[in-house]
Amino acid sequence: MILYKYLHPGRVNVLEQRMIRFTQPGDFNDPFEFRPYIQSAVSDEAVRNHVEANFDKLVDEELAKYGAMLQPGLARILKENLNKADVLGFFRHLEPQVLSGLAPSIDAVLNQHVGIMCLSEVPDSLLMWGHYTDDHLGFVVGFDSDHAFFSKRRGQEDEFGFLRRVNYQCERPKIVLSDTSSPAWFNTKSDQWA
Repeated sequence: MILYKYLHPGRVNVLEQRMIRFTQPGDFNDPFEFRPYIQSAVSDEAVRNHVEANFDKLVDEELAKYGAMLQPGLARILKENLNKADVLGFFRHLEPQVLSGLAPSIDAVLNQHVGIMCLSEVPDSLLMWGHYTDDHLGFVVGFDSDHAFFSKRRGQEDEFGFLRRVNYQCERPKIVLSDTSSPAWFNTKSDQWA
């Protein structure tokens, strides 16, 4: 299958030098692209499993910070009265502040390490010609999607180095931050761009 790239007339260097820009996520004009709504850092199940497996150690480490300030036996009483379920609620209470602080860092890392080349299956879209080719003055380049260049995945878990179809939807995608395999990170655009 041939996939197409609409280009501004000033981008004739793409043909002359056989080089094309892969765009950083921060340069996209669709607020959905590479900016899903992060509904949580990790799933409730992952938090519960971590707390269950490490509860005593986590509590001991936290109580050790207070050392001599704790009266004898108080550490034991606190530990006995802590409810593991409360830890999840406490984590979820603090999470929005943590996530809002992380968002700029996530954007910076993505912009430093990720580039995307957007292609179209349609070579004659009036909207695309008008938007990307300086009002129909530019040109379109076709790429063979079967070429090895578009199949550079380094393993089954690799989310980069291959073609993927765009998913258009009316709502911003929601993800769990720890689920890096969520396609919502990479292939969701607002349905306004469909």
